[in-house]
Amino acid sequence: MIFLLWTYLSTYPLPKRILMKNNQGFQPSIMESDILFVDENRSKHYDEDFFCNEIYFPIYWLIKLLRMSTFTPKKNILRSKLLNTFITFITVGPIMAFFVYNIILTHNYQILSLHWAHSFVYNTLFINAILGVFMYNGVQKFSFFHTFIQKFKEYREMDKYNRKTVNFSKTSLMIKVSLLWIVYISCAALTIIVNYKNYDKNEKNEINYKISKFFNKETFFLDGIVIVFANILTLFFLTLYLCTYKAIQGESQNFSNQGKELLGNNCINARTNLVNLSSRHTKLMELIAFVNGSLDKYTNVLVFHSILITIFSISIARNYSQGGIEGLEKLEVQLPILLCILIAVFILSPIATAHDNILKDKNTILFNNAIYHPYNPELHSTAASMIQRIESASYTGRLIYLIPVNELIIPVVIFGIIIFSIYVGVAPN
Repeated sequence: MIFLLWTYLSTYPLPKRILMKNNQGFQPSIMESDILFVDENRSKHYDEDFFCNEIYFPIYWLIKLLRMSTFTPKKNILRSKLLNTFITFITVGPIMAFFVYNIILTHNYQILSLHWAHSFVYNTLFINAILGVFMYNGVQKFSFFHTFIQKFKEYREMDKYNRKTVNFSKTSLMIKVSLLWIVYISCAALTIIVNYKNYDKNEKNEINYKISKFFNKETFFLDGIVIVFANILTLFFLTLYLCTYKAIQGESQNFSNQGKELLGNNCINARTNLVNLSSRHTKLMELIAFVNGSLDKYTNVLVFHSILITIFSISIARNYSQGGIEGLEKLEVQLPILLCILIAVFILSPIATAHDNILKDKNTILFNNAIYHPYNPELHSTAASMIQRIESASYTGRLIYLIPVNELIIPVVIFGIIIFSIYVGVAPN
């Protein structure tokens, strides 16, 4: 009986332990069952689709509904290319036609005048949608989102100290995305309502960029559909990129926190912790550089357009204040100011925070007694490689190819908006 019981117990799978090497040899440290990614069913539960849902959860339902191949490898077959070209034409065609027609209608306006500035705001919102489609197709040529998910998943699997799949606040991200969608759609709705309300007056005064591009007042609802569609298109790409940047920010913050904890002054296992952090740091820097290098073209354009829209909307609002224009007409030019400030802050904030975290990592290493005292050539070499990686690697872009997107970018943008708004002044009639 005892023999049978012993046989049964010996065949029962006991929980394995992960052995970590330190200066005294191998010692048991973390239970295998305590680690999120060490799981026989990991491929089933934590595959790439699972990570997509975790990172892009605000619009993941829309991606699934439209059956978009956003997170799958790009198929380089002729049928796929033709289908992609057709979808791009159908999507961008009406918006581009509106944009070109508006340019034709407003080409004779005096620069910086009231109607020139207002038409500029309209046209820039159309440009954001058009560029969004083309730049999305551009990054998809090398399967950006699929590659990003793969790199992100590989990096998260290296983190044995944190059980979370992602390290950003989903509530905070959801609030930001919801706020952007509400304000952006409200801008479109206000534009449609105000222009329809003043349609006869605009037609009489030949303010053609505010009237129907089809036939007359009865067909103005078609213009409204194009305007709303352009805004939704921009919102979709904006949400994709915002979620990507937030994921990167979360990982940089998580790494910084772990670095401070694992390399504390009373650290008794500095060598093992530093080697582990160094290997993860290489992967993290590669991930940040990959994201910023791939997305900064569109996000830089989007932020730059937001700055211009803010400046000219302030100029228009000041004209309306002097002219005594109130109500929905004034709100129509004020709401884009709020929208563009939100876009600039929401996009630039995670990039700036990630950059700031990287600099904090350098300080954590440089001012750590456990690494430098007593002298250890192996620790010094590992620490020096991390410092050199931070100082030499290119992992942030430049706004309009001039201003580095670092921890100071938001104050610089705000200061620039104030200066240029004063310079532009009140838009003349």
